[in-house]
Amino acid sequence: MITIETEIRDPNAILVFKKVNAYLSEIERHYFHDRHILGKDLSKLKSDYLKRFLITGRHFNSIRSQVDGLVTSKNKILESQIESLKERIKKTEKSIDKKKKRNSKISKTSAAIKSHKSKVEKWKQSNTSKRKPRQIKSILKQDSVLLLKERESNLQIIHQKNRKKSILENKLNHLKEQKSSGKPSICFGSQHLFQKQHNLKQNGFQNHEQWKQEWRGHRDSESFWLGTWSESFRNLNAQYDPWKKQISFRLPDAFIDEFGAKLDVRVSDFPYMHEAFVDTILNKRPVFHEKTRKVKDRHMPVSYPLKFKGSGEDRRLFLQASFVPRPKTPKYGDKSLGNSK
Repeated sequence: MITIETEIRDPNAILVFKKVNAYLSEIERHYFHDRHILGKDLSKLKSDYLKRFLITGRHFNSIRSQVDGLVTSKNKILESQIESLKERIKKTEKSIDKKKKRNSKISKTSAAIKSHKSKVEKWKQSNTSKRKPRQIKSILKQDSVLLLKERESNLQIIHQKNRKKSILENKLNHLKEQKSSGKPSICFGSQHLFQKQHNLKQNGFQNHEQWKQEWRGHRDSESFWLGTWSESFRNLNAQYDPWKKQISFRLPDAFIDEFGAKLDVRVSDFPYMHEAFVDTILNKRPVFHEKTRKVKDRHMPVSYPLKFKGSGEDRRLFLQASFVPRPKTPKYGDKSLGNSK
């Protein structure tokens, strides 16, 4: 799957999709809460949304695909974070054990030095002709003062490492509880931008209202138009015509009175892989079906994310196309799929 992008400069389209994207984004948040937090039945939810929000079944499928993809991605990230925390806790425990073993060795060495000094003092006080007590190899060239300083330093490090371990374990328990609850936590509008409200001036905002406007604009900046292989131009709600060089959007029924049922937008060629994109729209390709274990010619779907980028007056509208390009084949075709030059 690759994604290519081109800019839409039509002022009427920009005006329309400011409202349409915000509307579909709001429905996405409703769907996330109803489906993934409350756990409502999907079929009942679909029939309810079609009536309540005046959208088509394809619009609902696009919203479902987008939000379910976010949830799946979040769950994978959650699993990755849990494994990462487990690894960090193991490394911290190893570091603590290493320092404890070193301190244990220092304690034994210090005790041996003290014992040796005591024997030497007794030997001096006895004034005997016996030989001076020999020093053990383990304490040769060892400075008891430096050993004590190292021991104190290690104790401080162990204390800090234990605090770090406790913090990591709390984080791990929190993530495990979140995973076991089955209710993902997603911040629409990005967590990074959401956190900026706590330091407004440092992040370039004059007041909270300015931040709120920026965050809502970012939250409502995107819509997703899911592709279908069986439809003409590989998408029912967004059909790109390579001959007219325009894309027709099937708008939600909620906007029929204001904008009409369809919106035709002229777009320039995609600067990257435009030919592969057109080939995907127009031509079938051999595809291997796992269930039937056969190769059949069929079209591939093309999906269109529609995004606003930038902030304030600098916001620009971009059309993206996500598709699977035709794989390169040898000169005489791929024998496993038949001659597909």
